[in-house]
Amino acid sequence: MTEASDKFRKAVSYKPDFPEALFKLGECAEKLKDTAGAIRNYRRCVRYLESISELSPEGENILALSRQTLEKIDIRARQLRDIKKKYISALLALANEYLTRKYHKFAQSTYRRILSIDPGNKIALDSTTGNPLPEDKSVKPLPKTKPKSETVERQVFNGVDRTGWKVESNIWLDLWSVRKPHLIFNGDKIASKEPSIILLDKPPPENYIFSMEVFIEKKISNVRNYSIGIVYGQERQTSNEREASLVVPRQVICRVHKIGVWEKLKFTKQGAKYVLESAGVTDRGNLELFSYPQIGIWAQGYVIRFRNIAFKELDK
Repeated sequence: MTEASDKFRKAVSYKPDFPEALFKLGECAEKLKDTAGAIRNYRRCVRYLESISELSPEGENILALSRQTLEKIDIRARQLRDIKKKYISALLALANEYLTRKYHKFAQSTYRRILSIDPGNKIALDSTTGNPLPEDKSVKPLPKTKPKSETVERQVFNGVDRTGWKVESNIWLDLWSVRKPHLIFNGDKIASKEPSIILLDKPPPENYIFSMEVFIEKKISNVRNYSIGIVYGQERQTSNEREASLVVPRQVICRVHKIGVWEKLKFTKQGAKYVLESAGVTDRGNLELFSYPQIGIWAQGYVIRFRNIAFKELDK
């Protein structure tokens, strides 16, 4: 069983989005009594398959089996559901006690708390959307809480031109263009096949989400490196006062490598930590130090289309 597990693990290292191998890895981990490993691989399998819009019958079968197995072995998820159920029952009992004592404002507040945990709870919904409870003037009103500020996701590529963007490298080759409604990177234009960067012209805040959809049209032959990445900062270095400063990008490489398929890419930055979701896989890590914050795209070795490029500022 250990030998089989090693083979499937090797297969996943070559192809991270290999649901059959991930499912088999989960089965091997189960038989080896490695419950945490089984849950991890089944979840990766489910996340990848759920990201595909049209699954084959085989894919649907693997997805269903993975979900069923997770339901059986993920004890922590079951424990969390049990705790949530008991907590809601206690809140319902408390709300009923408030009603008995005619503390109507406290009852309404408790029902709202229940709905924040379980939006579909029928008792709480009926109590908050039906006829209002009579006001009890003997009870002081609950203190008002200041609502958290919410920022809206906004599109940062208009689909028409490069307004709001600047090309940072290989400017003279014009590798970045617009073919409505897509932003295009054509790495086939450059003889040395070097990477190129395009950036938003405004620096970002400390915390944000940067997302897009990526479609690789072509993989260029005779190129050593193929990569797509998110640029989150730059470091300007100078080795000699007489020399021009050298710009070193700080970027995170993504797992998007399929040809002819639209794939979602989401980069979340919070302080010095990041979460990168690409090709159905979630990567987490720490970011290198840098001097100049930026948001942009790094590309090399492909002809690529980008669409739905969006930005959302996060609270600190």
